[in-house]
Amino acid sequence: MALDAQYHAPGSMAAAFLPAGGTPLPDPIRVIRSRPDRIERFAGYQVDVKAETFEIRCSDVAAPVVGDVIDVGGSRFSIDIDPVIDVEGLSWMMLASPIP
Repeated sequence: MALDAQYHAPGSMAAAFLPAGGTPLPDPIRVIRSRPDRIERFAGYQVDVKAETFEIRCSDVAAPVVGDVIDVGGSRFSIDIDPVIDVEGLSWMMLASPIP
């Protein structure tokens, strides 16, 4: 229940998930979206973050990969770096760049 509350709190939103080369998920998922404004280390990379950071529940998307697309309110973002799962195995964190 705590995880559900987090994904329905301010800063979270509904999104569509489109697997690379596959069929979009039939139901919307919930994401937590943020936009860091500095250089960060992520999954062993140093990134000048102009990308968005998304967190997605593992129960919504079992195995996101580079090239999958997240659509938030008509704005599309492509996952750039292999998503990282949290220590409890409940959420994925990923960087995604806007698709023009």
